[in-house]
Amino acid sequence: MGDITKFRTIDLWNNSELSRSESAVVEINANNFVFRLKETTSPESLTTMSDKSWNACSNMLNSSVVICDGALRFPMQVGNKHSYKDHPNHLGRSELSASCEVVSEEKINVPAGIFDTFRISCNGFYSRVLDGNWSGKFNTNNWYAPSIQRVVKSQSFDFNQGGRAFNKDQTELTEFIPGK
Repeated sequence: MGDITKFRTIDLWNNSELSRSESAVVEINANNFVFRLKETTSPESLTTMSDKSWNACSNMLNSSVVICDGALRFPMQVGNKHSYKDHPNHLGRSELSASCEVVSEEKINVPAGIFDTFRISCNGFYSRVLDGNWSGKFNTNNWYAPSIQRVVKSQSFDFNQGGRAFNKDQTELTEFIPGK
């Protein structure tokens, strides 16, 4: 039905591949896109959602309230700033809050090709509220390609309460198949 995107995630500490994923749009409704997501790290396919700005929709494990928010805001232009607060992470165990800015227009090369993009940088905090209570900071860069209306590359850096980095990864588009 819809577009198919394929991604790979790389551990930037040692440049090793962590996983691959494939996502297909299976439904488009008034407010959301619904995807079928298959990751190499899991035998099960998942159903996920994003809002019409391609921000992930998720809920905390102990709640049925779905919140859609994140790094992308439209119309997109260099200098635009926004923030989001208390957005559940994809596992529903932590809440994320960040300030974001469209910092530049860049031409980038990923395995799926060369794209003209906007780079959106976000600096924020996470707070783990289930399975223990701890928090820290994160920084992300997302490269959004208007030509295919998708983030084609993202980098994520996570820091513990003491400021020490414990996660550095990069996700990049390996293939884009337009829907019919």
